[in-house]
Amino acid sequence: MFRVSWFDAGDLRRGLLVLGLCLAGTLCAKFAMAPYGVAALAPLSLWPALFLTRRMSLTDSALAGVLSSFFLSYLAFYWFAGALGRFGGYSRLQVEAVFLNLKYVALFWRWSLARRRGLRKWLRPRWLYFAFTLVLVDLLSPALFAWFFGNLWGGSLWMIQWAEFVGVHGVTFLLGVCAWWSFRATGFGLRLFGAWRSARR
Repeated sequence: MFRVSWFDAGDLRRGLLVLGLCLAGTLCAKFAMAPYGVAALAPLSLWPALFLTRRMSLTDSALAGVLSSFFLSYLAFYWFAGALGRFGGYSRLQVEAVFLNLKYVALFWRWSLARRRGLRKWLRPRWLYFAFTLVLVDLLSPALFAWFFGNLWGGSLWMIQWAEFVGVHGVTFLLGVCAWWSFRATGFGLRLFGAWRSARR
């Protein structure tokens, strides 16, 4: 397990890894939403939160969430931020202070807290707790406009039909379940592949 220090110049490579993972996650989020609608990328957009929070402190996890929010606001919602500045009279700093809310910050921080040793044994099954965490973040995090994690599947007609029955928060819950199990399955597959390669040597 490594610890990422954001203020240690000697840890630049790991800092760049965090930067790259947050950027990759938000790019997945951008292309999962309309008009692209690549639904398979939506669970992948949450993988950085699942991976990084296992290896970072609470403060650094929150900073990674700020980074993800920053990337998403500029990559996916740049048009909205520009409209607020041009027609709403807000400065760029004001827009960034409240824009795209604190959802990623809350998710990274809350899931990092759940990974602490004293809490880990009480939060089972973890896939269910992660899905509920996403829903709670959607419900409780302040936002400038109504954007939820379930909207990551907004470009999928099939998931939009599901939303008619379970609502956007139900879609958020399903997204959390898919993100957790796809992340775990990928990790398991990589471990099997590594064991297979070692056995062949």
